[in-house]
Amino acid sequence: MPLLWLSLSFFAGLLLASLFGWSGWLWLAVGIFCAWLPLWYLSRLPHLHGLKRFAGKSARLKLPPMLLLAALALGAWRYQSAQPTLTSGMLAALNDTGIYQITAIVTDPPDLRDQSTLLTLEAKTAARLDAQGHTLPAFPVTGKLQVSLPGRAEWQYGDQLTLQGQPSAPPNQGENDRFSYADSLSQRGIFSNMVYPRIGRTAADQGDPVMQGLLSLRQSAYAVIYALFPAPEAPLLSGILLGVDNDISADVMRAFQDTGTAHIIAISGFNIAILAALFSRMFSRLFTRWWAALLTVLAITFYSLLVGASPSVLRAAVMGCLALTGSLLGRRFSGWSGLNTLLFTAAIMCLGDPFLPWNISFQLSFGATLGLMLYADPLQNIANRLLTLLRLPPSAAQKIAAMLGEWVLLTLAAQIVTLPIMLYHFQRLSLSALWVNPLVLPAQPLLMTLSGLAVLVGLIWLPLARPIAWFATPLSTYTIHLIQSAAHLPGGTITLEPLQTLPALLLTAAVIAPGLYPAIAAQLPTKVKTQLSPYFWMVVTGLAAAFVLRIALITPDSRLHLTLFDQSSVPVLLLQTPSGGQYLIDAGPSANRISAALGEKLNPLDHHLDGIFITRCDTESLQSMTALVARFPIHQAWWTCSAIGTRAYTDVIAAFSAQGIRSYPMSANQSVEIEKGIQVESLANDAQGGALALRWQNFCAVLPGSLAAPPTSLSPSILILDGLTFKLQPTFTPADVHAVGASTVLVTNTGHPPLDLPGGWLQTQIWQQVTVSTDGLQMWLEMGSK
Repeated sequence: MPLLWLSLSFFAGLLLASLFGWSGWLWLAVGIFCAWLPLWYLSRLPHLHGLKRFAGKSARLKLPPMLLLAALALGAWRYQSAQPTLTSGMLAALNDTGIYQITAIVTDPPDLRDQSTLLTLEAKTAARLDAQGHTLPAFPVTGKLQVSLPGRAEWQYGDQLTLQGQPSAPPNQGENDRFSYADSLSQRGIFSNMVYPRIGRTAADQGDPVMQGLLSLRQSAYAVIYALFPAPEAPLLSGILLGVDNDISADVMRAFQDTGTAHIIAISGFNIAILAALFSRMFSRLFTRWWAALLTVLAITFYSLLVGASPSVLRAAVMGCLALTGSLLGRRFSGWSGLNTLLFTAAIMCLGDPFLPWNISFQLSFGATLGLMLYADPLQNIANRLLTLLRLPPSAAQKIAAMLGEWVLLTLAAQIVTLPIMLYHFQRLSLSALWVNPLVLPAQPLLMTLSGLAVLVGLIWLPLARPIAWFATPLSTYTIHLIQSAAHLPGGTITLEPLQTLPALLLTAAVIAPGLYPAIAAQLPTKVKTQLSPYFWMVVTGLAAAFVLRIALITPDSRLHLTLFDQSSVPVLLLQTPSGGQYLIDAGPSANRISAALGEKLNPLDHHLDGIFITRCDTESLQSMTALVARFPIHQAWWTCSAIGTRAYTDVIAAFSAQGIRSYPMSANQSVEIEKGIQVESLANDAQGGALALRWQNFCAVLPGSLAAPPTSLSPSILILDGLTFKLQPTFTPADVHAVGASTVLVTNTGHPPLDLPGGWLQTQIWQQVTVSTDGLQMWLEMGSK
């Protein structure tokens, strides 16, 4: 327990330091004082007598509370001490100031891509080039530099290179809004970037001899893999055995990601566990168990260094070694014991690299290990009980339970805790992972054993390794073909809206809580424990997780969303702004259907509408609007059509008045700014109905409504046509629509038979839901049935 609280305090310090930029020296002073205080005999200091209860050992915490503050201050100091301080002698001070000749040494293995190579170098000297290209006197500099080179460059670790080009700050770009390329490089101490400089080698073998030997061995093993196995099996085995996955094609890598099997390629806990089992069995046949354990730890350490010692590899290696030691001591790392070990291991790793908690790979590795600790045994117990109910023979039930536990339940346990992390970073949920993993994982231990043995033998004598490779090749072929086939099946992956930070944290807490319940319950008083069963908490936390996820998926994400509900060829649209504003365009003929659709899209804790635009004044639509007003709080309304004098119009006005809703008429060419930069313009207003245009930055959506012909002056990103009007109005021809120049044309359902539309046009089906999302520059279209 003390390690648990100390580790949590250390992580809290890292978080506090990332939020508040206080001086590292201040944190260090606080940490030293808090660590010194419990060691002092406080009775000799009467003015500090009141601090005794903080400096003395707590029965519940089993350590002085002051030590928790010391651990917190240590974490904060470590984070601040790792922050870069740019000085005049650093390479980053030369960014974007001109052309330089830089001497640097390659410090990492080259990152080989399809069309380029990335090198990481440590700068030694720099010399400015004048306007005539002459080199001025060189001066010493320090700092890391990333260089982009065309093709697959020949430079290696330890090469001393001379580069001519302009150092610049790394670009701040990424695959999504949450990933910053510049921040990722800064966490590795890289603050300068050069693209396609003139380059030459002046010396070789300038790196660490041990690392150079390991990389040379790794390169030899890489060459043996390609000599023994064909493509695409060779790139896959290169990733599985050596951690070199750059050769895997984008299509194959995407298939592994979509099916939730990318952990097979990434060297992590799964791979290390297999290797630990193999080494342990091999050494235990030759040595005593303690010598076998020591040799296994050394073998895992050597392998971790060989494949690059990434955070996920280090975490898996340390946890594997601790688990091995624990098995020798008769301990099993589960419950509080496992959590202590995991958190302490993570804290030690973050002491070396305080930026690890923000690393996606580290988060996934930590989450997967935590999931195994919390849920592997409970899921196994549930499976055993279910098999017992089937009244199978004990031997058969035991074998089936073992197979389920090893290949299905372990995978499920690891994915439970990583689910919020995957949703937060990648917005993808893999459903096929639940059945693909049980089919592909059983082949992996034998694949790793045979292919690894083939590589080891191939390093000694290549011809002898070929027969072994013949047996390993079908297993790798099976792995690739199964995963690619599964990835092509529809519905295997669901793409969701981005998950915000607070809901992601709440969802993570909700999925962890059931697994921690047995350990927490053991600390509760007996009276409370007997009243709260584990099933009660599983139901409560499960419902809480579902509710949090429900809210998380509809929180604002800095994008504009336009959701179309096809109400029997009548388009009804929900507009959700980047900051969370919600506006409805029309209500359609069925208040019940649109109420149900809005209930799924709006926040269940606050299902209000900031405004309604009324473009249809037919009796059905206005009657539906009257019913809708009583069901959803609405702030204001705008009319782009006229139905004064009709009974339906009078009812709507009366309903607005009763609810205190302000309503305004919009004349043609009048616009309303519903949020900064987002304009809704009325293109027409008459008894037949209205027409609207929505503008935000480079995005424009047009609903022509009652216009006799689409407007040709807007060049919209998307044109949403009322299918019935388009079908009945002869002047609204495809040629007229084509003249508008819309990048996307969406026509609502018109019943049967469907319209014969030009190529590239989209037609919805009845009750179908279509969502258009944009960041103001790009547009995404998602169609689904409702």
